[in-house]
Amino acid sequence: MNKAKTRQWILFSTLALTLGAVVWVNQFQNSDVQSYPQKINGRSDFSSSTLPSHTSTANTVMKTRYKNSEQDIFYVPALQFVSPVIPQSYTPPVVIPPLPFTYLGRVVENGRERIFLASAQKNYLAQRGDVLENNYRIDSINDHQILFTYLPLKIGQTLETGAAQ
Repeated sequence: MNKAKTRQWILFSTLALTLGAVVWVNQFQNSDVQSYPQKINGRSDFSSSTLPSHTSTANTVMKTRYKNSEQDIFYVPALQFVSPVIPQSYTPPVVIPPLPFTYLGRVVENGRERIFLASAQKNYLAQRGDVLENNYRIDSINDHQILFTYLPLKIGQTLETGAAQ
């Protein structure tokens, strides 16, 4: 025999054995069925006596595994929308930087009052309304204090002049 004939013979014999096994197994399954369900009032009656024994065993297993037989074992509860809890935003307390200026003195010339202020590396000759270091505006000048506005937060600050009261 050549290879092609050998392969065909093996293939057909395997097919015949498979078909024979299917018929043989089918005979045992049909012998378990006692009777077919009968129709009563247009509905099939599936009592335990009409069902095959392997089905009633499966029902017993399912009842012991799932105590509540009315409960659908494939039930998935509907998702409920839960509004997220949004925490109140925490705002840290406002911290105003200390005034970077030191009062050095005052001069009144031709009715205009000016003050001398010193910052870390600079000295200023300023008057009411001037903006220093792009952050501080001088709002008022009197004998005892100078009122500044810290512009980023729009908060007032006071610099004592140390003049005798």
